[in-house]
This record gives sequence, structure tokens and C-alpha cells, in this order.
Amino acid sequence: MANQLSRTAPPAKHANVRPIAATSELPSAVPLMALSTGFWAFKTLAAAHELDLFSRLAGGAGITVAGLAEALGLHQRPAEMLLTGCAALGLLEKSDGRYRNTPLSETYLVRGKPYYFGGFVQIPTSGSMRAEEGLRTRCA
Repeated sequence: MANQLSRTAPPAKHANVRPIAATSELPSAVPLMALSTGFWAFKTLAAAHELDLFSRLAGGAGITVAGLAEALGLHQRPAEMLLTGCAALGLLEKSDGRYRNTPLSETYLVRGKPYYFGGFVQIPTSGSMRAEEGLRTRCA
């Protein structure tokens, strides 16, 4: 993957923007990309945590998009975005239209498990909308 990212980017659409060819003199931009998108990944994880998604799916119980939307009182689109986002992050797996915890989320993100990590997964709420509220209002 890093090898693919280090190649010259396709021609820019704007005349004043030129692609940067990766050379041995230029460091990889991959760490900056990871930092730039890290907030989105964290916000997805935090929303799932606030909604107690991983505990809801504990023990192999799967859920569909429609099932999650109904259970949590969400519109289907935000429910789908949350499940798809968690799957893309490796926290859920999808099989036959149902989403289930991966071993990672089953071990560390289910409340009451010995190695529960959820206490570290909280967004400070002062002055900003909670991730759960964004899903409920379709503003996530």
C-alpha cells in the first residue's frame, strides 16, 4: 500500500497545483494522511461506544441496518453509515447482511469484559455535539 501511495499522483485538475513525485529525498505523506483522517475514525468509534453497539452485539448476535435503526430509533442512513464505518475500521464484520463484532471489538469494547477499553473512548462533550446526537439528528 505504501508503495502505491509513493507513486506520482494523477495530474491535478487545477493549473496551479502540481503532483508531487515521491523520491528518496521526500518523506512519505502517509503519516499525515493518517493524522488527517484519524478524527473521523475516532468519531465513528465514539458514536458506536455511546450507543453501546459492541455490547449489543456481544456473543455473536448480529444485526441488520434496519434492526439497528429500529432498536436505537435512528434513521436507516445514519445506522448504515455507523455499521459500515465500524466494519471499515475492522470493528465489525458483515456476513449475509448482518454485522457482528470482530474479535478485537468483542474483546475490548464489550462492557463488563475483563479487558474493556471503552473508558478511553469518549469524546469530551463541552461545547460540541455528542456523536450519538449527530446520528440521531442526521448531522453526523
